Amino acid sequence: MGTSYISVFNFLSPYTIPIIELITGKDTTAGTLTWVIYMLCKHPHMQENVATEVREVASLKDDSSIGELADCFNEDALNKMQYLLAALTETRRLYPAIPLVI
Repeated sequence: MGTSYISVFNFLSPYTIPIIELITGKDTTAGTLTWVIYMLCKHPHMQENVATEVREVASLKDDSSIGELADCFNEDALNKMQYLLAALTETRRLYPAIPLVI
């Protein structure tokens, strides 16, 4: 008689939930954001390109407040920010978050 998926899950769940929480928790997000900020500071031309793209997509003026910027962020706006996505993806490739936790 084969082992059902439910019994395997019940056996593994006490072990997998802490691992999932460890991997997907706030440490990985903080580590990734730290590396993104580092890379943008290290490469000012990338920083300028990201800032320009955010201003263009959000239709912001140079003197806009942070509140106006936050109001402009939604799923549609984020989907249009391809350079920002490329910067995040490249940073995650160069500095993956998981090895920082393990």
